[in-house]
Amino acid sequence: MKKILNIPNRTLFLMMVGVVLFWFTGKNFNVYSNIFTGALFELLSLPMLALPVLLAALAIWNLFRAKGMDRIWPVFSLVLFGIGVWWIVYS
Repeated sequence: MKKILNIPNRTLFLMMVGVVLFWFTGKNFNVYSNIFTGALFELLSLPMLALPVLLAALAIWNLFRAKGMDRIWPVFSLVLFGIGVWWIVYS
């Protein structure tokens, strides 16, 4: 169990950037105009709905576990998640 929760903070941040970019792409562009991109988007849509909840929980876990300057990356991840959710819901 300890190995699963041991995701580096920068990797967690980059994964959250990927999720927000996926949301941005799905909301602002017609991903179904091409067969390949539409199929890829459909395959990734369910994991991309569950991944933010998992990443936010891991960011909070890493925030309490980190020391010193390593605490900034989970904060960046949570701020990016908050901005992404706000932007998706209210735009």
